[in-house]
Amino acid sequence: MRINEIGELLRSKNAALQEYLRALDTALNQTRGGSYEQCRRALNALRELCGLLEQEAWQNFRVEETVLYPLLKQRCPELRKSLGRLCEEHEIILQKLKEFRAELVHFNANGESRRVQPLGEELASLLRCHGSHEADEILPLLQEYAEKSQ
Repeated sequence: MRINEIGELLRSKNAALQEYLRALDTALNQTRGGSYEQCRRALNALRELCGLLEQEAWQNFRVEETVLYPLLKQRCPELRKSLGRLCEEHEIILQKLKEFRAELVHFNANGESRRVQPLGEELASLLRCHGSHEADEILPLLQEYAEKSQ
């Protein structure tokens, strides 16, 4: 895999992440102050979205950690520290997704949304930060490396 291809892969993953974040924000906003039915529909959308995010995150993080990051460490050693931090973020995000899912299950069982809002907002913030770290730290160095390699 060439450096340009790695950069394109990261850009496309970040674009997909932005779509998930818009859907997450929309559903979280719909849980506030509306009718019970609106809140129930929003929480159903959040459950579905949480499942998709868990699946996508697990698959993407696995590919990043087993294929992409080792390749980047080899070709761009100056990225080691940033890549290590991104791996740590993966663990935190996956844990937060589990907590969020548990909270959504609690609502399903009890009809109380307890901490759905703050956990969802925290999850969205973690995902945004992770995407920003990739875009702000990894992509510029990949671009620079690709230009030097030509």
